[in-house]
Amino acid sequence: MFFTLAYQAIPPGSSFYDRLQHDPAFRVLSSHLLGSGSIFHMFQYDPVEFNKYIGTEYMKYAIELYPDVFCGTELETSLTIADFCEVLQITCRDYPEIVDTVGSLEDSFSEVHDKLIEELLKRNFEDADAIVSRLAYGNVMLGADLNRIELITRESVKKGASILRQIEPEMLFDKGGDEEEKWYLESFRNWKKFYLDVDDLGAEIVMGCYG
Repeated sequence: MFFTLAYQAIPPGSSFYDRLQHDPAFRVLSSHLLGSGSIFHMFQYDPVEFNKYIGTEYMKYAIELYPDVFCGTELETSLTIADFCEVLQITCRDYPEIVDTVGSLEDSFSEVHDKLIEELLKRNFEDADAIVSRLAYGNVMLGADLNRIELITRESVKKGASILRQIEPEMLFDKGGDEEEKWYLESFRNWKKFYLDVDDLGAEIVMGCYG
């Protein structure tokens, strides 16, 4: 089975960030949207198309899958979704560069994980495994059980970006190798760029694993 690690930059000063910390509904809805490529991507639609889209697959599926989170009346659930959408729209307006910053490791995270650990061990990082684990899978869990979402904090983003700036993709993968090797090389290159962009923006990251 193939898996994708999906990453979304988020602004730590935003109300969206604050709601993720405390609101299970925000975590559930954000996790499902992140699995489609971006938490904020639906706001690329015009308002009419967005209103039609918001009532279909992603929201309905999340609501049906988590009855313990969306346990109120239909009206209360509608108000929760409207609140979620409003906070996302405000975040898109106030932090356009951050919300457009996304990354992923698609069917390559195991290879990138292992090669990066090898490289850090060569550089005498005693905690290489822990460093790579935090960068790939997050270092703080928001929520619990099925409504959780993983966060990569500002401190971890800064440390990770500092390390990744020293490592070129060709140090891990052979650019003259077969198609699979080239795929891993480009995956790492794009993931590294994502991390550096997030660091330059002063943002944090939420991530999820999807298969």
